[in-house]
Amino acid sequence: MVEKEWLTGGESLQKLGLSAKAEILKCVCKGLQPYDENMGVIRPPGVDESYRRILELQEELWDFHHRFPGFEERDMTFEEHWISNHDRKIDETGRLKKVYYQDGSDSAIREEYQSIKVKTQMLEKELLKYPHLPKWIGYECPSKDKDRKRVISLLIDSYYKPADILEFEKGQPTREIKVKDPEAFIRSLSISFESDTEVNIQVAKTKSKPYSHDSLGFKRENTKEWLTLIGILKSQGYTYNIGKAHGTVSTAVEIEGQIRKIDNKMQRKEYGAEQKIKSSISKKFVLFLNKTYDLQLDDNYQIFELVKNDKAGTYKLKFNVSSPRIADPPRYEDFSKDALIEEIECLSACIAGLKASGEPGNDPNQVEAKLDAALTMAEKKKYLGPNRIEAYRNPTT
Repeated sequence: MVEKEWLTGGESLQKLGLSAKAEILKCVCKGLQPYDENMGVIRPPGVDESYRRILELQEELWDFHHRFPGFEERDMTFEEHWISNHDRKIDETGRLKKVYYQDGSDSAIREEYQSIKVKTQMLEKELLKYPHLPKWIGYECPSKDKDRKRVISLLIDSYYKPADILEFEKGQPTREIKVKDPEAFIRSLSISFESDTEVNIQVAKTKSKPYSHDSLGFKRENTKEWLTLIGILKSQGYTYNIGKAHGTVSTAVEIEGQIRKIDNKMQRKEYGAEQKIKSSISKKFVLFLNKTYDLQLDDNYQIFELVKNDKAGTYKLKFNVSSPRIADPPRYEDFSKDALIEEIECLSACIAGLKASGEPGNDPNQVEAKLDAALTMAEKKKYLGPNRIEAYRNPTT
């Protein structure tokens, strides 16, 4: 029996703000999982039958091996195929004579086996169009109205988990904003780090919305592209340095009074790899922006721009980048004077080290929030004077 809080197809459409019944099929094809009244998953039409038929055919194939010990599961060689189909003699009834093999099988048995094997492979190949079974992603809507209505009726009468609906709604694109100037619109976007698998994106003064790595087109959270993007959003200054191009094969340098040539092959290789990552991030965002906000950006559009008056190869996002959401800093009321000053010294030294490294992923913001709270408490309790507080707040390496 289905859980009481689960929703029917019609109730799910209302929850999603949709009215047309046909919309339920679109939602299911995008990943919303339907269930039957017994809380069992409903797979795309034909999938269960294909699974059943594959099992039957596999049993038939196993029977061949059981009947003919040593039967080789392989395609016939060209020679065997030629003998079976061309170099065959006819018996007195006008039928082709069988060819017998050492494993006890004959040409007719081999042909039957190959036929069953091909049927099995075709069914298995058909299932490959569904990459996320039991979800319907990859399902092709029937062309006939009668068949399409039958599928929609099935989905309307099905049940859906509220948690699945919320997750589905979270991953859907927002299309309520009409964009006249794509470039200006992109520069009005604000992006910030949310977690190692999510970022927040905000349009103008609308409420920011979290997007996971996969909803932005990144396959996994450990890909170089996603890690680079997260590193930029967590870094000081939100920039990305890819180094110099090193267009020449070698560079002439003076070593111990002699002019020598240094091969730039490794530098060019590293620069090329960073350029590839930068371009890949741009392409994924272009697809996301075009789909989500109905933009018509060119495939080669770059969301990065070169930073002037900085070291060579430094880029920044065209978006506005907001500081990551900072957790509430700890309270220091119960710290003794020595313990509080020791905490301040550690936090100040940590910030100095992070700022000195300047590498993507080293984010001083969280530490600065703790230091600020600790210095505020030290000032309140008169443990430190203004000069020492300023020194700790702006440490030097």
